[in-house]
Formats: sequence, structure tokens, C-alpha cells
Amino acid sequence: MDLPDRDLYTSPFKSLVFTNDPPPDLEAKRVEEFLHNHLRELSKQDEEIARVSALLNQLTNKRRHLQQYITAHQGILSPIRTFPPEILTEIFMQTLDDAYDVFDTKRGPWALGHVCRRWKDASRSSPALWASLSIENLHLQPQLRHANLPAILEDVLTLTSNQELSITYSLQSVIISDTKHSSKNHRLQTLWCNQRADSWDILQLLFDILVADYRRPGGVWLHWSPLISPLAFQHT
Repeated sequence: MDLPDRDLYTSPFKSLVFTNDPPPDLEAKRVEEFLHNHLRELSKQDEEIARVSALLNQLTNKRRHLQQYITAHQGILSPIRTFPPEILTEIFMQTLDDAYDVFDTKRGPWALGHVCRRWKDASRSSPALWASLSIENLHLQPQLRHANLPAILEDVLTLTSNQELSITYSLQSVIISDTKHSSKNHRLQTLWCNQRADSWDILQLLFDILVADYRRPGGVWLHWSPLISPLAFQHT
């Protein structure tokens, strides 16, 4: 049976509760019996709290799963599913930065392809979406050390088709370390370490590495940090 509401002012031991007087032996035994009953009630309440908490967790999980189930089916009616690919592409163009990190496959236009097959097809069929690329931060991404960077770059250049390219980079981020370009890499490192090296030699070597096999009517813009003015190369 539940005990009555507790109020220190109605306690049968009020005179002892509000003082530091020692209880007589008989009174001490009564207090021990009194506490035993209340501790037993406290234990019952702890058990009830645990039961209700477990029930609450169960209901919370059921609600979360139901919400996920509903949300997944609500997506079927999403208006964006009815957008034609050209509208999707235009939306994609408006959401991206001016230049994306070409080797960061979790961001930029790469991320669009992780949403669904339709978005992936739409993004990969839009050359303009891939044409403004950056390799400025490669030296800050040690996790890419073992990635097949030439293959990634080749994939992007293929996706850009004949679109005009805009490539932004810094000398710290020069890449391509496969056999095909190993000798150029060695020469580039030598030029970069030589303070007397002609900047145009370095620029020409970078250009050879990045776009040697990709001739396109639109041309290629190379933005060399920290140069202010971009340089344009037009294939004729």
C-alpha cells in the first residue's frame, strides 16, 4: 500500500528532524522501522520508473521507425522527381561553388551522384557542372596519398567533354605520380625547390601534366595561385 504524502512538518519525528538532539533508544528503533518501510516504497518507485522508462524507449523507437517509414514513402510524391534532367542540372549549377575540389569525391558534383541514380545520371551528363575544378588543397589531404588521382582526374576531364575548362591550383598541390608522368614530377620538384627557376617553366610543366591529352575547342583556363590574372590556352 502506498504511504501518505511526505511532509517533514507532519513527520512523527519532527522534533528530531529539525534538531541535532540524539534520539532515545526506543525512539531510534521506531525511526529504523519507519525508514525500513519508506526505503521499501522507494525501491518500488525505482522499479516503476525503470518499467515506464523502458516502455517510453520502446514507444520512442517505434515512433522513430514509423516516421522513417512514412518519410520514405512521402518522398515518392516529391515534386523534384518530376523535374526534367535539364532543370535538375540548372539547380545543381546554382548550388555549387565556383570551383570544386576535383579529388574530394564526397563534395561538389561528386556528392550529387551519391543521392540516387537519377541525380548521378543528370550530374554526369552535364559537362558544365565539372568544368571549374580546383587542386589547390591536395597537399592538405594526406588521405588521398594512395588514391588513384590520375584516374579521378581523367574521369572528370572525360565528363567535361569539349566544355571550356577552368583549373585552379597552387604549386604545393601538383599531383600525378604515375609512371607516365614520373619524370615530369621529378623535374617539377626540382624547379619548385630552385628559387631561380623560371615561373613560366613551372607553368608550362603544370600545363603539360594536367591537359596534355585533352585538346578541346573551348580551351583551358589555368588559374595559378597566387597569380592574379588567369592564363588561357586555346588549342587551334
